Amino acid sequence: MSISDVSPRDFFSETPPPRIIGTECEYNVQNYSKLSSNIKLVDYISDRALENCGISHYGGYLDNGARLYYDVGHLEYATPESLGPRQAAAADLAGVLVMREVIKNSEYPHSGVFRLAGSYLERNPEASDAQGVTSGYHENYLIPRNITRSPFINMLLPAHLASRIWSGGGTLKTSFVFSQKVWGVFGPPISESYGRRTSHQHKPMVLLPTAAMDSDVLGDPKWARAEVRFGDAGLSPASRFLSLATTSLVLRIVEHRKKLDDHRLWAVDFKNPADAAHLFASDLSLKDTAPTTEGKRYTALDMQEILAGLAFDLSMEIDLPPDESLALAIWPDIIAKMKAAKPEKGDYGLLPSELDVAAKHAYLSRHFKPKNLHRSNAPAAWANLIWDRIEPAGGGTLWWRNHPSKLVPGHEIDALTVSPPQTRAALRSRYIQDYGDRISKINWCSIDIVDGDDVTNSESTKVQTVALPDPYLAFL
Repeated sequence: MSISDVSPRDFFSETPPPRIIGTECEYNVQNYSKLSSNIKLVDYISDRALENCGISHYGGYLDNGARLYYDVGHLEYATPESLGPRQAAAADLAGVLVMREVIKNSEYPHSGVFRLAGSYLERNPEASDAQGVTSGYHENYLIPRNITRSPFINMLLPAHLASRIWSGGGTLKTSFVFSQKVWGVFGPPISESYGRRTSHQHKPMVLLPTAAMDSDVLGDPKWARAEVRFGDAGLSPASRFLSLATTSLVLRIVEHRKKLDDHRLWAVDFKNPADAAHLFASDLSLKDTAPTTEGKRYTALDMQEILAGLAFDLSMEIDLPPDESLALAIWPDIIAKMKAAKPEKGDYGLLPSELDVAAKHAYLSRHFKPKNLHRSNAPAAWANLIWDRIEPAGGGTLWWRNHPSKLVPGHEIDALTVSPPQTRAALRSRYIQDYGDRISKINWCSIDIVDGDDVTNSESTKVQTVALPDPYLAFL
Protein backbone atom coordinates (compact mmCIF):
# COMPACT_ATOMS: atom_id res chain seq x y z
CA MET A 1 0.00 0.00 0.00
CA SER A 2 1.31 3.44 -0.85
CA ILE A 3 -0.31 6.75 -0.05
CA SER A 4 0.52 10.11 -1.53
CA ASP A 5 -0.84 13.63 -1.32
CA VAL A 6 -2.41 13.13 2.12
CA SER A 7 -2.94 16.41 3.92
CA PRO A 8 -4.30 17.26 7.39
CA ARG A 9 -7.62 18.33 5.88
CA ASP A 10 -8.16 14.75 4.69
CA PHE A 11 -8.49 13.73 8.33
CA PHE A 12 -11.75 15.70 8.45
CA SER A 13 -13.21 14.07 5.35
CA GLU A 14 -15.73 11.25 5.32
CA THR A 15 -12.97 8.89 4.15
CA PRO A 16 -10.02 9.73 6.43
CA PRO A 17 -6.70 8.00 5.72
CA PRO A 18 -5.02 5.50 8.02
CA ARG A 19 -3.36 7.29 10.91
CA ILE A 20 0.41 7.15 11.12
CA ILE A 21 1.38 5.71 14.50
CA GLY A 22 4.74 4.92 16.07
CA THR A 23 5.95 3.69 19.43
CA GLU A 24 9.13 4.08 21.47
CA CYS A 25 10.04 1.40 23.99
CA GLU A 26 12.95 1.11 26.41
CA TYR A 27 14.85 -2.12 27.01
CA ASN A 28 17.18 -3.02 29.83
CA VAL A 29 20.15 -5.39 29.93
CA GLN A 30 20.70 -7.09 33.27
CA ASN A 31 24.03 -7.42 35.05
CA TYR A 32 26.23 -6.60 32.07
CA SER A 33 28.61 -4.50 34.19
CA LYS A 34 28.92 -7.24 36.81
CA LEU A 35 29.83 -9.83 34.21
CA SER A 36 32.58 -7.65 32.73
CA SER A 37 33.71 -4.22 33.82
CA ASN A 38 34.79 -3.53 30.23
CA ILE A 39 31.27 -3.69 28.79
CA LYS A 40 29.28 -0.54 28.19
CA LEU A 41 25.55 -0.69 27.52
CA VAL A 42 25.97 0.88 24.10
CA ASP A 43 28.26 -2.03 23.11
CA TYR A 44 25.21 -4.26 22.79
CA ILE A 45 23.98 -2.24 19.79
CA SER A 46 27.38 -1.40 18.30
CA ASP A 47 28.17 -1.24 14.60
CA ARG A 48 29.64 -4.72 14.90
CA ALA A 49 26.45 -6.10 16.44
CA LEU A 50 24.31 -4.54 13.71
CA GLU A 51 26.61 -5.71 10.95
CA ASN A 52 26.58 -9.25 12.39
CA CYS A 53 22.79 -9.10 11.90
CA GLY A 54 23.15 -7.80 8.34
CA ILE A 55 21.46 -4.49 9.20
CA SER A 56 22.36 -1.39 7.21
CA HIS A 57 22.26 1.70 9.39
CA TYR A 58 23.42 5.20 10.02
CA GLY A 59 23.16 7.34 13.14
CA GLY A 60 20.93 4.83 14.90
CA TYR A 61 18.46 4.69 11.98
CA LEU A 62 18.02 1.20 10.55
CA ASP A 63 17.13 0.00 7.08
CA ASN A 64 13.74 -1.24 8.31
CA GLY A 65 12.88 2.41 9.00
CA ALA A 66 13.23 2.17 12.77
CA ARG A 67 15.69 3.77 15.16
CA LEU A 68 17.79 1.92 17.73
CA TYR A 69 19.85 3.91 20.20
CA TYR A 70 21.30 4.31 23.67
CA ASP A 71 19.46 6.81 25.85
CA VAL A 72 20.52 7.62 29.43
CA GLY A 73 20.98 4.21 30.99
CA HIS A 74 18.84 2.09 28.69
CA LEU A 75 18.47 0.98 25.10
CA GLU A 76 15.52 2.24 23.09
CA TYR A 77 13.74 1.11 19.93
CA ALA A 78 11.54 3.58 18.04
CA THR A 79 9.39 2.02 15.35
CA PRO A 80 9.16 3.40 11.82
CA GLU A 81 6.18 5.50 10.82
CA SER A 82 3.44 2.88 10.46
CA LEU A 83 0.13 3.00 8.62
CA GLY A 84 -2.59 2.28 11.12
CA PRO A 85 -2.73 0.49 14.46
CA ARG A 86 -2.26 -3.05 13.22
CA GLN A 87 0.97 -2.25 11.41
CA ALA A 88 2.10 -0.13 14.38
CA ALA A 89 1.49 -3.08 16.73
CA ALA A 90 3.42 -5.37 14.38
CA ALA A 91 6.28 -2.86 14.15
CA ASP A 92 6.42 -2.57 17.95
CA LEU A 93 6.75 -6.33 18.32
CA ALA A 94 9.19 -6.47 15.41
CA GLY A 95 11.32 -4.23 17.62
CA VAL A 96 11.41 -6.99 20.23
CA LEU A 97 12.82 -9.39 17.63
CA VAL A 98 15.35 -6.87 16.31
CA MET A 99 16.52 -5.93 19.80
CA ARG A 100 16.92 -9.58 20.78
CA GLU A 101 18.93 -10.46 17.67
CA VAL A 102 21.18 -7.40 17.82
CA ILE A 103 22.05 -8.02 21.47
CA LYS A 104 22.69 -11.72 20.78
CA ASN A 105 24.97 -10.77 17.89
CA SER A 106 26.92 -8.31 20.02
CA GLU A 107 28.46 -11.46 21.55
CA TYR A 108 28.62 -9.79 24.96
CA PRO A 109 27.38 -11.63 28.07
CA HIS A 110 24.36 -10.61 30.14
CA SER A 111 21.81 -12.12 32.53
CA GLY A 112 18.72 -11.15 30.56
CA VAL A 113 17.17 -8.52 28.31
CA PHE A 114 13.91 -7.01 29.48
CA ARG A 115 11.22 -4.99 27.74
CA LEU A 116 10.24 -2.13 30.07
CA ALA A 117 11.29 -3.94 33.25
CA GLY A 118 14.23 -1.97 34.62
CA SER A 119 17.51 -3.00 36.18
CA TYR A 120 17.69 -4.80 39.50
CA LEU A 121 20.57 -6.19 41.47
CA GLU A 122 20.23 -9.93 41.84
CA ARG A 123 19.22 -12.79 39.60
CA ASN A 124 18.25 -14.93 42.58
CA PRO A 125 14.44 -14.99 42.77
CA GLU A 126 14.61 -15.25 46.54
CA ALA A 127 16.42 -11.91 46.78
CA SER A 128 14.44 -9.14 48.42
CA ASP A 129 15.57 -6.62 45.79
CA ALA A 130 14.15 -8.53 42.79
CA GLN A 131 11.48 -5.88 42.38
CA GLY A 132 12.65 -3.90 39.39
CA VAL A 133 11.54 -0.52 38.13
CA THR A 134 9.51 0.24 35.03
CA SER A 135 11.17 2.04 32.16
CA GLY A 136 9.57 4.20 29.50
CA TYR A 137 7.18 3.48 26.68
CA HIS A 138 5.42 6.08 24.52
CA GLU A 139 2.89 6.05 21.68
CA ASN A 140 2.83 8.70 18.95
CA TYR A 141 -0.25 9.50 16.88
CA LEU A 142 -0.30 11.81 13.86
CA ILE A 143 -3.07 14.43 14.11
CA PRO A 144 -3.94 17.69 12.34
CA ARG A 145 -2.37 20.48 14.39
CA ASN A 146 -5.55 22.52 14.52
CA ILE A 147 -7.25 20.00 16.82
CA THR A 148 -4.61 20.55 19.50
CA ARG A 149 -6.59 23.65 20.55
CA SER A 150 -9.88 21.77 20.75
CA PRO A 151 -11.26 21.49 24.29
CA PHE A 152 -12.46 18.01 23.40
CA ILE A 153 -8.96 16.58 23.03
CA ASN A 154 -8.37 17.65 26.63
CA MET A 155 -11.40 15.64 27.76
CA LEU A 156 -11.81 12.65 25.48
CA LEU A 157 -8.20 11.51 25.25
CA PRO A 158 -7.48 11.65 29.02
CA ALA A 159 -10.81 9.95 29.77
CA HIS A 160 -9.92 7.11 27.42
CA LEU A 161 -6.36 6.71 28.67
CA ALA A 162 -7.46 6.80 32.31
CA SER A 163 -9.84 3.92 31.67
CA ARG A 164 -7.71 1.88 29.22
CA ILE A 165 -7.03 -0.75 31.88
CA TRP A 166 -7.35 -3.84 29.67
CA SER A 167 -4.17 -3.31 27.66
CA GLY A 168 -2.52 -6.17 29.47
CA GLY A 169 0.76 -4.84 30.91
CA GLY A 170 0.24 -4.70 34.64
CA THR A 171 2.72 -5.07 37.45
CA LEU A 172 3.01 -5.78 41.19
CA LYS A 173 2.78 -3.16 43.88
CA THR A 174 1.07 -3.94 47.19
CA SER A 175 -1.09 -6.14 44.94
CA PHE A 176 -1.38 -6.70 41.22
CA VAL A 177 -2.32 -3.49 39.41
CA PHE A 178 -3.48 -3.06 35.82
CA SER A 179 -0.97 -0.42 34.72
CA GLN A 180 2.81 -0.36 34.66
CA LYS A 181 3.15 3.29 33.81
CA VAL A 182 0.40 5.37 35.44
CA TRP A 183 2.10 6.07 38.76
CA GLY A 184 4.19 9.02 37.60
CA VAL A 185 1.19 10.85 36.10
CA PHE A 186 -0.02 13.89 38.04
CA GLY A 187 -1.43 17.31 37.34
CA PRO A 188 -3.02 18.55 34.10
CA PRO A 189 -3.39 15.55 31.78
CA ILE A 190 -2.20 17.23 28.55
CA SER A 191 0.86 19.46 28.26
CA GLU A 192 2.92 21.24 25.64
CA SER A 193 5.89 21.44 27.97
CA TYR A 194 8.80 19.08 27.44
CA GLY A 195 9.87 19.97 30.97
CA ARG A 196 7.09 17.82 32.40
CA ARG A 197 8.33 14.69 30.65
CA THR A 198 10.81 13.86 33.37
CA SER A 199 9.45 15.88 36.27
CA HIS A 200 8.85 13.38 39.05
CA GLN A 201 5.17 12.93 39.91
CA HIS A 202 4.18 15.69 37.54
CA LYS A 203 4.22 13.86 34.21
CA PRO A 204 1.36 14.42 31.77
CA MET A 205 -0.73 11.72 30.18
CA VAL A 206 -0.21 13.25 26.76
CA LEU A 207 2.38 15.63 25.33
CA LEU A 208 1.33 17.85 22.42
CA PRO A 209 4.57 19.54 21.37
CA THR A 210 4.31 22.93 19.72
CA ALA A 211 5.12 23.21 16.02
CA ALA A 212 8.58 24.59 16.80
CA MET A 213 9.38 21.66 19.08
CA ASP A 214 7.91 19.13 16.65
CA SER A 215 9.72 20.35 13.55
CA ASP A 216 12.59 17.87 13.82
CA VAL A 217 10.11 15.00 13.94
CA LEU A 218 7.32 15.87 11.53
CA GLY A 219 8.81 18.64 9.43
CA ASP A 220 5.46 20.25 8.59
CA PRO A 221 3.70 22.63 11.02
CA LYS A 222 0.26 21.59 9.75
CA TRP A 223 0.75 18.20 11.39
CA ALA A 224 1.05 17.52 15.11
CA ARG A 225 2.02 14.56 17.23
CA ALA A 226 0.00 13.38 20.20
CA GLU A 227 2.56 11.60 22.35
CA VAL A 228 0.99 9.33 24.96
CA ARG A 229 3.43 9.47 27.85
CA PHE A 230 2.01 6.61 29.86
CA GLY A 231 0.74 3.31 28.59
CA ASP A 232 1.53 -0.37 28.78
CA ALA A 233 3.74 -2.16 26.29
CA GLY A 234 2.89 -5.77 26.95
CA LEU A 235 3.97 -8.61 24.70
CA SER A 236 0.44 -9.34 23.50
CA PRO A 237 -0.11 -8.64 19.78
CA ALA A 238 -3.88 -8.38 20.28
CA SER A 239 -3.78 -5.95 23.19
CA ARG A 240 -1.07 -3.93 21.40
CA PHE A 241 -3.38 -3.56 18.41
CA LEU A 242 -6.50 -2.81 20.45
CA SER A 243 -4.77 -0.22 22.63
CA LEU A 244 -3.44 1.68 19.62
CA ALA A 245 -6.65 1.33 17.61
CA THR A 246 -9.05 2.49 20.31
CA THR A 247 -6.87 5.50 21.08
CA SER A 248 -6.86 6.39 17.38
CA LEU A 249 -10.65 6.03 17.36
CA VAL A 250 -10.96 8.49 20.24
CA LEU A 251 -8.84 10.93 18.23
CA ARG A 252 -11.25 10.42 15.31
CA ILE A 253 -14.09 11.50 17.62
CA VAL A 254 -12.20 14.73 18.35
CA GLU A 255 -11.50 15.30 14.66
CA HIS A 256 -15.14 14.72 13.69
CA ARG A 257 -16.85 16.06 16.80
CA LYS A 258 -19.22 18.22 14.67
CA LYS A 259 -20.90 15.01 13.58
CA LEU A 260 -21.70 14.14 17.20
CA ASP A 261 -23.72 15.69 20.02
CA ASP A 262 -21.50 18.10 21.98
CA HIS A 263 -23.31 17.30 25.23
CA ARG A 264 -22.30 13.64 24.91
CA LEU A 265 -18.70 14.75 24.53
CA TRP A 266 -18.75 17.10 27.52
CA ALA A 267 -20.20 14.27 29.62
CA VAL A 268 -16.97 12.26 29.49
CA ASP A 269 -14.88 14.94 31.18
CA PHE A 270 -13.34 13.43 34.33
CA LYS A 271 -12.89 15.97 37.11
CA ASN A 272 -9.32 14.75 37.61
CA PRO A 273 -8.15 12.27 34.94
CA ALA A 274 -4.87 11.47 36.71
CA ASP A 275 -6.70 10.55 39.91
CA ALA A 276 -9.12 8.46 37.87
CA ALA A 277 -6.23 6.66 36.20
CA HIS A 278 -4.63 5.83 39.55
CA LEU A 279 -7.96 4.62 40.91
CA PHE A 280 -8.80 2.43 37.92
CA ALA A 281 -5.31 0.95 37.70
CA SER A 282 -5.49 -0.38 41.26
CA ASP A 283 -9.17 -1.38 41.26
CA LEU A 284 -9.31 -5.09 40.44
CA SER A 285 -13.02 -5.15 41.20
CA LEU A 286 -13.66 -2.82 38.24
CA LYS A 287 -16.42 -1.23 40.33
CA ASP A 288 -14.77 1.95 41.64
CA THR A 289 -16.07 5.18 40.11
CA ALA A 290 -14.44 8.52 39.34
CA PRO A 291 -16.37 11.82 39.18
CA THR A 292 -16.92 13.87 36.05
CA THR A 293 -17.17 17.65 35.97
CA GLU A 294 -20.93 17.24 35.51
CA GLY A 295 -21.16 15.35 38.79
CA LYS A 296 -21.69 11.86 37.38
CA ARG A 297 -19.55 8.90 38.38
CA TYR A 298 -18.25 6.25 36.01
CA THR A 299 -16.26 3.06 36.31
CA ALA A 300 -13.44 2.40 33.86
CA LEU A 301 -15.68 0.09 31.86
CA ASP A 302 -18.53 2.62 31.89
CA MET A 303 -16.20 5.13 30.27
CA GLN A 304 -14.94 2.64 27.71
CA GLU A 305 -18.54 1.76 26.86
CA ILE A 306 -19.45 5.43 26.35
CA LEU A 307 -16.44 6.03 24.12
CA ALA A 308 -17.08 2.88 22.09
CA GLY A 309 -20.67 4.06 21.59
CA LEU A 310 -19.47 7.44 20.34
CA ALA A 311 -17.03 5.74 17.97
CA PHE A 312 -19.79 3.46 16.67
CA ASP A 313 -22.07 6.43 16.02
CA LEU A 314 -19.23 8.17 14.20
CA SER A 315 -18.70 5.07 12.05
CA MET A 316 -22.26 5.60 10.76
CA GLU A 317 -21.19 9.02 9.46
CA ILE A 318 -17.71 8.36 8.05
CA ASP A 319 -15.80 5.45 6.52
CA LEU A 320 -13.21 4.44 9.09
CA PRO A 321 -9.97 2.84 7.88
CA PRO A 322 -10.25 -1.00 7.92
CA ASP A 323 -7.99 -1.45 10.99
CA GLU A 324 -10.13 0.84 13.08
CA SER A 325 -13.38 -0.72 11.86
CA LEU A 326 -12.01 -4.10 12.95
CA ALA A 327 -11.07 -2.78 16.38
CA LEU A 328 -14.45 -1.09 16.77
CA ALA A 329 -16.16 -4.43 16.15
CA ILE A 330 -14.07 -6.06 18.90
CA TRP A 331 -14.11 -3.22 21.45
CA PRO A 332 -17.62 -3.88 22.88
CA ASP A 333 -16.84 -7.60 23.18
CA ILE A 334 -13.74 -6.81 25.24
CA ILE A 335 -15.81 -4.57 27.52
CA ALA A 336 -18.48 -7.25 27.93
CA LYS A 337 -15.92 -9.93 28.75
CA MET A 338 -14.18 -7.62 31.22
CA LYS A 339 -17.55 -7.01 32.91
CA ALA A 340 -18.01 -10.76 33.26
CA ALA A 341 -14.45 -11.29 34.52
CA LYS A 342 -13.30 -11.45 38.14
CA PRO A 343 -9.85 -9.85 38.01
CA GLU A 344 -9.54 -9.82 41.81
CA LYS A 345 -9.40 -13.63 41.50
CA GLY A 346 -7.28 -13.58 38.34
CA ASP A 347 -10.27 -14.92 36.39
CA TYR A 348 -10.68 -13.33 32.96
CA GLY A 349 -12.80 -16.03 31.40
CA LEU A 350 -12.02 -16.44 27.71
CA LEU A 351 -10.13 -13.16 27.31
CA PRO A 352 -6.58 -14.56 27.60
CA SER A 353 -7.19 -17.51 25.28
CA GLU A 354 -9.30 -15.65 22.71
CA LEU A 355 -7.51 -12.31 22.57
CA ASP A 356 -4.45 -12.72 24.82
CA VAL A 357 -5.73 -9.76 26.84
CA ALA A 358 -4.77 -9.86 30.54
CA ALA A 359 -2.60 -12.96 29.95
CA LYS A 360 0.06 -11.78 32.41
CA HIS A 361 -2.28 -11.46 35.40
CA ALA A 362 -4.03 -14.72 34.52
CA TYR A 363 -0.63 -16.45 34.49
CA LEU A 364 0.50 -14.97 37.80
CA SER A 365 -2.83 -15.87 39.41
CA ARG A 366 -2.42 -19.51 38.43
CA HIS A 367 0.88 -19.65 40.29
CA PHE A 368 0.27 -17.39 43.29
CA LYS A 369 -2.68 -16.79 45.56
CA PRO A 370 -4.02 -13.22 45.52
CA LYS A 371 -2.61 -12.54 49.00
CA ASN A 372 0.87 -13.44 47.71
CA LEU A 373 0.73 -11.27 44.58
CA HIS A 374 2.73 -8.29 45.81
CA ARG A 375 6.21 -7.00 45.12
CA SER A 376 7.49 -7.85 48.63
CA ASN A 377 7.03 -11.52 47.80
CA ALA A 378 10.29 -12.16 45.96
CA PRO A 379 9.19 -15.23 43.94
CA ALA A 380 6.08 -13.39 42.71
CA ALA A 381 8.11 -10.26 41.96
CA TRP A 382 10.58 -12.36 39.99
CA ALA A 383 7.81 -14.09 38.02
CA ASN A 384 6.33 -10.67 37.23
CA LEU A 385 9.67 -9.44 35.92
CA ILE A 386 10.36 -12.61 33.95
CA TRP A 387 7.13 -12.10 32.02
CA ASP A 388 8.71 -9.07 30.32
CA ARG A 389 12.03 -10.76 29.56
CA ILE A 390 12.72 -11.16 25.85
CA GLU A 391 16.11 -12.91 26.02
CA PRO A 392 16.09 -15.61 27.12
CA ALA A 393 12.37 -15.91 26.48
CA GLY A 394 10.16 -15.00 29.43
CA GLY A 395 6.46 -15.60 30.03
CA GLY A 396 5.16 -12.92 27.68
CA THR A 397 7.39 -14.03 24.81
CA LEU A 398 6.40 -17.68 25.31
CA TRP A 399 2.71 -16.75 25.43
CA TRP A 400 3.12 -14.83 22.18
CA ARG A 401 4.80 -17.85 20.54
CA ASN A 402 2.26 -20.37 21.86
CA HIS A 403 -0.83 -18.22 21.18
CA PRO A 404 -0.25 -16.62 17.77
CA SER A 405 -2.55 -13.69 17.13
CA LYS A 406 -4.95 -13.65 14.20
CA LEU A 407 -5.24 -9.87 14.57
CA VAL A 408 -1.50 -9.26 14.14
CA PRO A 409 -0.11 -12.25 12.20
CA GLY A 410 3.43 -13.36 12.86
CA HIS A 411 4.46 -13.00 9.23
CA GLU A 412 3.64 -9.27 9.37
CA ILE A 413 5.77 -8.87 12.49
CA ASP A 414 8.64 -10.80 10.90
CA ALA A 415 8.44 -8.73 7.70
CA LEU A 416 8.84 -5.47 9.61
CA THR A 417 12.13 -6.60 11.13
CA VAL A 418 13.72 -6.21 7.69
CA SER A 419 11.38 -4.09 5.57
CA PRO A 420 9.99 -0.62 6.29
CA PRO A 421 6.32 0.37 6.03
CA GLN A 422 5.45 2.20 2.82
CA THR A 423 5.64 5.62 4.43
CA ARG A 424 8.56 8.03 4.38
CA ALA A 425 10.33 5.27 6.33
CA ALA A 426 10.73 3.40 3.03
CA LEU A 427 12.48 6.34 1.40
CA ARG A 428 14.74 6.84 4.41
CA SER A 429 15.56 3.13 4.28
CA ARG A 430 16.50 3.30 0.61
CA TYR A 431 18.87 6.22 1.22
CA ILE A 432 20.52 4.38 4.13
CA GLN A 433 21.10 1.33 1.94
CA ASP A 434 22.25 3.23 -1.15
CA TYR A 435 24.18 6.14 0.39
CA GLY A 436 25.18 4.90 3.85
CA ASP A 437 28.86 5.78 3.46
CA ARG A 438 28.00 9.25 2.15
CA ILE A 439 25.43 10.26 4.76
CA SER A 440 26.72 12.97 7.09
CA LYS A 441 23.54 13.63 9.08
CA ILE A 442 20.14 12.03 9.48
CA ASN A 443 16.95 12.53 11.46
CA TRP A 444 13.33 11.49 11.04
CA CYS A 445 12.56 14.02 8.30
CA SER A 446 15.82 14.83 6.51
CA ILE A 447 19.08 13.29 5.32
CA ASP A 448 22.31 15.09 4.42
CA ILE A 449 24.32 13.38 1.69
CA VAL A 450 27.88 14.42 0.83
CA ASP A 451 28.66 14.89 -2.86
CA GLY A 452 31.72 12.67 -2.81
CA ASP A 453 32.98 9.57 -1.05
CA ASP A 454 34.56 11.05 2.10
CA VAL A 455 32.00 12.24 4.65
CA THR A 456 34.82 13.19 7.04
CA ASN A 457 36.35 15.68 4.60
CA SER A 458 35.33 19.15 5.72
CA GLU A 459 36.23 20.47 2.26
CA SER A 460 33.68 18.29 0.47
CA THR A 461 32.20 20.44 -2.25
CA LYS A 462 28.48 19.90 -1.64
CA VAL A 463 26.00 18.51 0.83
CA GLN A 464 22.59 17.61 -0.55
CA THR A 465 19.74 17.71 1.96
CA VAL A 466 16.94 15.30 1.16
CA ALA A 467 13.83 16.55 2.94
CA LEU A 468 11.17 14.11 4.10
CA PRO A 469 8.66 16.52 5.65
CA ASP A 470 5.57 14.52 4.68
CA PRO A 471 5.14 11.51 6.98
CA TYR A 472 3.01 9.80 4.32
CA LEU A 473 5.72 10.19 1.69
CA ALA A 474 6.29 6.67 0.33
CA PHE A 475 9.13 5.41 -1.82
CA LEU A 476 7.50 4.44 -5.12
